[in-house]
Amino acid sequence: MKGVNKMIAIVKPIGNFCNLRCSYCFYHEKDQGSLFVMSDGILTKFLSQYKELRPEKATIIWHGGEPTLAGIQFYRKAIALEKKLWAPNQVRNLIQTNATTINSEWAVFLEENNFGVGVSLDGCRESHGLYRHTVKGENSFDLTMHGIEVLKQAGINPGYIQTVTKAKLGAAIKDFDFFHESLEASHWSYNVFLDLNNGAMSELNVSPDAWYDYVNTIINLWLANDDPKLIIREVETIVQGASGKTCRACRNNGSCGHYFCLEPDGTIYPCDRFINKEYCWGSLSDDNLEIILAGEKRRFFLQENRKSYENCVGCNWFTACHNGCGSHRVGGLSGKFYYCKSMKLLFGKMAETIEEFRSERR
Repeated sequence: MKGVNKMIAIVKPIGNFCNLRCSYCFYHEKDQGSLFVMSDGILTKFLSQYKELRPEKATIIWHGGEPTLAGIQFYRKAIALEKKLWAPNQVRNLIQTNATTINSEWAVFLEENNFGVGVSLDGCRESHGLYRHTVKGENSFDLTMHGIEVLKQAGINPGYIQTVTKAKLGAAIKDFDFFHESLEASHWSYNVFLDLNNGAMSELNVSPDAWYDYVNTIINLWLANDDPKLIIREVETIVQGASGKTCRACRNNGSCGHYFCLEPDGTIYPCDRFINKEYCWGSLSDDNLEIILAGEKRRFFLQENRKSYENCVGCNWFTACHNGCGSHRVGGLSGKFYYCKSMKLLFGKMAETIEEFRSERR
């Protein structure tokens, strides 16, 4: 099946297991307290079969839960297997962590093996402490900041992901300044909180108008800083789309279905936002990875995703948006992107800004 040899792997070696209990986490209704580590057999089968699909250039995103809780020896085994299968520099390893478990041994390992590191951090102490709690219900800010400092001491400059809820909308400037000035961060991203299933935390949903205002504030702060080295995913997406370029972010570039998520028991899903029986593509316990990814269940997922594009007929910004993230569509994968209005306004305003800039340069 076309595109199978370009797919990116998201690997959850311990599934949803985590040492924190972030109340907005989309795993919070799942079992985060039972540790089940991916077996050596599943790990070996996955890497060997992934090598057959991507023999010269592979990307693996290690995710969770909290992926470091698989233990550093698990990753030593994974790296040793990668080195047997691929030539040097052919595998790009990324890990998304809450950083609370990071010590000098972890930091040195990640640096020596060229891991890209993303840290889940919700801004300043107050913003972070609203929902990112330990099992005891305490603010995890100090634990995360300690881990970040250890990473920096090892020469790792991590990226950051902040989750934006309704309760955090008023802290846009404060949190921007925290990332840019206090942390001296050069790149970070925002995940907007949205629960379309009316779950326990749905009162934290960010409305389309509020998301427009929030992102527009971030764009204005970014423009005012005039720092070409400062990369913010949401700003980058708007600039790329408004310039007629393909956005890098998967939620906007039409690449949904070009990832796969491997759970510790070997089951495979589209990504970590679609882990339920309806979207299970298969299991490494039963089939070869290529057979699963080229199979009918993934084909159906791609068809449903493309069906959603019927909602975008005539939109000038379709190629910049592709109806957004499938998990943020009203009525399911083939539905309408909840933040359609927000994105249209943001793309339009940025296009005007770019044109004004070009006119001044003429």
